[in-house]
Amino acid sequence: YPEFSWDEGALLRSASELKPYTVRIYVYQARDLPAADENGLLDPYVKIRFCGDKQKTKVHTMTTAPLFYETLQFAELLPEDAAFGPDVVVQVWDADRLGSNTPVALLRLPLDALEELNSEASRPPLPTWRPLTDVSGEPSGASLLVSGARIRKREIREKSSRPESIVPPARQCWVECTIVGVRQLKAYRLRQPTNPYVRVAVPGTGDGGGDFRTPASSTPSARSANFVFRRTLCVEVPEAALYAPMLDLRVFNAGVGGATGYLLGATTVDLSTKLPWNGEAYVAPQMELFDDAAQRKKEQEAEKRKELEAALLEAQEGDGLEDEEEKEEGNLGVSFGGDDDNEDASSAGDSFEQHELERYDEDDAPPGALTDLGTGAFDSMAIKDLPDIVEDVMYRDEQERLALEAAEEDAAERARHETSFSEMLLGHAAEAGGVDADVDYKLSELPITFPSQWAAADYLNGRDWWIAKGGLELETYLGTKPFETYRVYRGRYHPNPTKSTRRCVGSVKAIIRVLDEDPQFEVEPFFPMALLSPRRYAVRVYVIRASNLQPVDGGSCDAYVRCKLGSDSEGRPEGKQLRSLKPDLYQTFEFRATLPGPAELKVQLKDWNRFYPVHELIGETRLDLEDRWFHRSWQALDVQEENSRNKLKPIEVRGLKLEDDTKPRGQLHLWLEIRPEREV
Repeated sequence: YPEFSWDEGALLRSASELKPYTVRIYVYQARDLPAADENGLLDPYVKIRFCGDKQKTKVHTMTTAPLFYETLQFAELLPEDAAFGPDVVVQVWDADRLGSNTPVALLRLPLDALEELNSEASRPPLPTWRPLTDVSGEPSGASLLVSGARIRKREIREKSSRPESIVPPARQCWVECTIVGVRQLKAYRLRQPTNPYVRVAVPGTGDGGGDFRTPASSTPSARSANFVFRRTLCVEVPEAALYAPMLDLRVFNAGVGGATGYLLGATTVDLSTKLPWNGEAYVAPQMELFDDAAQRKKEQEAEKRKELEAALLEAQEGDGLEDEEEKEEGNLGVSFGGDDDNEDASSAGDSFEQHELERYDEDDAPPGALTDLGTGAFDSMAIKDLPDIVEDVMYRDEQERLALEAAEEDAAERARHETSFSEMLLGHAAEAGGVDADVDYKLSELPITFPSQWAAADYLNGRDWWIAKGGLELETYLGTKPFETYRVYRGRYHPNPTKSTRRCVGSVKAIIRVLDEDPQFEVEPFFPMALLSPRRYAVRVYVIRASNLQPVDGGSCDAYVRCKLGSDSEGRPEGKQLRSLKPDLYQTFEFRATLPGPAELKVQLKDWNRFYPVHELIGETRLDLEDRWFHRSWQALDVQEENSRNKLKPIEVRGLKLEDDTKPRGQLHLWLEIRPEREV
């Protein structure tokens, strides 16, 4: 074996020879600190321990992202070789007025990680964001912007000069916040929110920050209130994006008489990626809002006509005109299939569009009549009969018989995975022995008791382009979102997850951008606020089939569909598919929604059980209707241009999951339609 030895004397001299040093710790700011109070916030300060001494910063109240900008220094005798020196322990504490203060996070800085400066007048080293652990040593998700330095002194008694300010140079900018609304707020101590509002604050040193609050609202509901409020703050933020502050976003429930009320939830927004001078790290606002300018213009003209008619009626009443003449002047001249003799009854100088709504079947439609434009059930001028998309008893019996008689089910399943979606449906019929799978058929010709609308298979034409590309959820195709969604939290963090009360209590939908110039001088506004005026829409979700479901009882499940939008929900246990992990569902659900407003559509798959009233949830998928309807790419689908038609709203394959569980529970094949209520 090779001999190994070291110079023990030299090592001892390096560790025992002490020199006078000044150690400075530059504390800039923190972010995402673990909440120590039930409101989801804390009153943090930093305490530093070094060589038996300790110092601390000022206390900042009610925040998880404090701006400290303080320098703490120590005068100590240290080894000339910093590798033998002690660590600097940096702790974050929560101040409590009534009880004892509580440590919430910590960080250890090795002495040799502190840069050695030539003099006390030297520029402080560049800080870095360092991760913090909780008191048990586990990662907490918080971080601290900090740096340190060692400065050699002649003697230990030499007085150290006062450190210079470490506040970074700032520049003026404008922070524009468009607060659309809050979504899915949860109760606080069994009290439901009644009149919420949002408070926005941009922290800054001195008077460089700013804040505002939106008006309180409970429309269309207190849990999902709309504000549609825009405010611009003129603030000062650091030029270097490294020091960019965190924007505070908090949701309160207004008290009586407009008082502050109580805090429902809070979160912070990182502004570093929103600074336009941040080079490659800058992320432009994901502004993909669809602007229906033509429709807004029509609505404005309609409002003007109503005002003019009201003024005419008021003038006629003042002149003492007869009731018969007043009725003639008040007629809007819109025909709904009545006599054509009333066409001249409209007021002079005003023109009104006249539409006659008729019912047409595709086979009986006269020449020139409007038929399906590729928009599903939402044809704007023709009202079509829509049969209930639910399998009848014969279809369910046939499916059960096929499941029992399919001796080679595994081989057929592998073959179906290699075919397209339409070929897969054809394969179901081929297994029944009624058709030849190598011959082209229409689904209406197959011996399957589909409801008539599904059997025609018209829904596949132009809707399978996304699946043909291998696409799954349509969010991948859209790429961006028209709004930014910020989840708000409340509750106390605890290293033991079972004791932690921190949870998401809702979300805020907003658009936040930082500008070099005042946005009021922009040639065109970022987007008109009228674009976000609430309107009523019809929502239909077409559920086709499920696949790869996780078994619930006995290696299978009895799946049925339940949909929920806001306070409206509909479940159809009568449409259950027995003993199948790949059930064919073929069901349509329809809702009415106000957008912007409660927009989270839940499509759930439940396992039916005849012995228990509460059926177990297999999995669910969630669709954000606001992010769909207000997205330009979504609106561009199925729009006609010069006798050509763009892609239709496609069939998508959405993953099924359980809340707080990342394991996949299966897939659901469906497509979604949203249309203004006036077109339905």
